[in-house]
Amino acid sequence: MNPNVMNPKWTPDDSLFGDQWHLQNTGQTNGGVSGEDVNITGAWNNYRGSGIVIGIVDDGLDWNHADLDNYYADTLDYDFCNNDGDPTPSSNDGHGTSAAGVAAAAGNNSIGVSGAAPLASLAGLQLISCSTTDSREGNALSHERQSIDIYSNSWGPSDNGNTVEAPGPLMMAAFEDNIEIGRGGLGNIITWAAGNGLDDDDNSNFDGYANSRHTIAVTAVTHYGEQSWYAEPGANILVAAPSDGDGEGITTTDNAGGGGYNNGDYNDDFGGTSSATPLVSGVIALIIEANPNLTYRDIEHIIAHSSRQNDANDNSWGTNGAGHDVSHKYGFGVIDAS
Repeated sequence: MNPNVMNPKWTPDDSLFGDQWHLQNTGQTNGGVSGEDVNITGAWNNYRGSGIVIGIVDDGLDWNHADLDNYYADTLDYDFCNNDGDPTPSSNDGHGTSAAGVAAAAGNNSIGVSGAAPLASLAGLQLISCSTTDSREGNALSHERQSIDIYSNSWGPSDNGNTVEAPGPLMMAAFEDNIEIGRGGLGNIITWAAGNGLDDDDNSNFDGYANSRHTIAVTAVTHYGEQSWYAEPGANILVAAPSDGDGEGITTTDNAGGGGYNNGDYNDDFGGTSSATPLVSGVIALIIEANPNLTYRDIEHIIAHSSRQNDANDNSWGTNGAGHDVSHKYGFGVIDAS
């Protein structure tokens, strides 16, 4: 008998999974709309990210966290601020640890939370806790490109509405080499936060990292499936993913033993496109596990074809030349894992 017929949707036993509405939204947070999630539990029947490595390019990663160490790739991580192999963050820097949990916290281990890819490996690439330079950025984005499949980036230029900034030549070279020779020539996947500057009339097009043709720009929607109050629009945006924005936070890992955002090991108020981006990175890990021969362009193609139109009555939606529904607010819609 096919076990999937008996149990069509696998869910992990993690103690805080019920709070992770972005993975399974039953309306449990402040009246959110049931189903406004990444539709992932059905996909988990067959794919949970096993064998895929996600590099978290951020302010560090607490790799000793009990919910992050199960499959941690300790031979692939690096601290580009201190030039050593230990990306452990300072006590106050919890951003990368929270992003890592959204992407790939270990699922079904009875504690805490699950990531979107609960069997994927994580590699911490510490970069933004010090002054970033073109050299540091290029080194981080080219680090172990044959072993790291996905580089997840929840950072970028200022979202003040007045900053137009592009990657430097070394970072551009890293992007180009990633797509040409990374993953054995299939191309690394580079996800990028589209930005949180809507209140300042910022636009993701002004961010030369998120606007690069080599990256996947990710915006954020609420538990109602609507544009988060901070989520920048832009022609560059490929896809949206659930995050905070209307009274609901994202429950994920935090620096263990205090520090980070809270005094506990978990954070129930993560958000921004910083959270939406590793969520997409985790879903992409499932896609690559399902077919390891996909190129970076194949991944983009699949996302464009499979994303779910959200907020369908919004006037930002139009039909492009290929007949796809597309929006400058939402890209091709909310990523749909199943």
